This record gives sequence, structure tokens and C-alpha cells, in this order.
Amino acid sequence: GVLDAVRYHSVGYAGWDRVGRMLYLADYLEPGRHHPDARRAKQAKRVGHEPDAVLREIARERIAYGLGKNWPLLPETVAFWNSLAQ
Repeated sequence: GVLDAVRYHSVGYAGWDRVGRMLYLADYLEPGRHHPDARRAKQAKRVGHEPDAVLREIARERIAYGLGKNWPLLPETVAFWNSLAQ
């Protein structure tokens, strides 16, 4: 689980356990990021009581960002999103 968490922490992975999902959140919400904002701080505070909702929000934001840059969606990212949308 930990190896999959590290391997896919920036793209998502449908087969993650809770560790992988939390690492994905931590990677995005880390306070020392170059573009911190109030919205991310609010999301970070919500992780403790609604982690699944925050996970879907962050996955959606990351996917939207990539689409806005005309980047292709990796199969792992698509499968991750589909696993969250069920």
C-alpha cells in the first residue's frame, strides 16, 4: 500500500487503501506549497471529518487543472476518478 501511495501520489490510483488516499491529499494540501490559498486551508481542516468529500474535490480540481492545460488524462487518473464517483 505504501509503495502504491508513493508511486501514484500525484496522479491517483483506484486500488489505494486509506494510506494512499491520505498521501494524495497531503501532497495537494501541504502548507509549504508554492500556491497556498484559503480554500486549500479550509479543505485541510475538513479532512479529519469528511475525508472522502475532500478527496473527490481535490481529484476534481487536479483533473480540471490538467484538462485546462490540455494534458492527456492518464489511465490511472481516470480509473481513480471513476472509483471515487461510484
